[in-house]
Amino acid sequence: MEATMSQPEKPLQVVEGRCIHWAGLFEPPNMTKIPCCNAGVNYEQLAGAGPGLFTRLPCVDDGADLDQDPDVVRCEKRQLPTAEQLKAWKDHAEQSMRLHIQAIQACQKDASERRATSGQIKCPRCEAGQVVYSISRSNGHLGGRCTTRDCLNWMQ
Repeated sequence: MEATMSQPEKPLQVVEGRCIHWAGLFEPPNMTKIPCCNAGVNYEQLAGAGPGLFTRLPCVDDGADLDQDPDVVRCEKRQLPTAEQLKAWKDHAEQSMRLHIQAIQACQKDASERRATSGQIKCPRCEAGQVVYSISRSNGHLGGRCTTRDCLNWMQ
């Protein structure tokens, strides 16, 4: 059974020099084409289809003066992240990494003490769910997932 708990709001995932609406051009694992950014701008309608699409898009700032580059198209929805957005995402990512490491170490300790290859521990992030984990017998990799929706989840 899945635990429910409201998680703190996740900040906007931003990268310095990249429009906050950028969604990429292809979705792994099958490399399905992504037609639009998160603001609804169709990439090919904006910059034309075919080879060199990425280099014509204004979504990624490579340090060049976009106003001086005749090949780069303009987009009225282009918005680079603010310093506050960058800091919020960095803080969130660092906290998430710390909590994942804490959970991994707790799972390893629990498995070691019980001489087991699977089990569960109290989630260090939400504290309402349980992290259910298993250790592969073939390579020792550890995978875990919290029973709370959108909480901790990893596979080594």
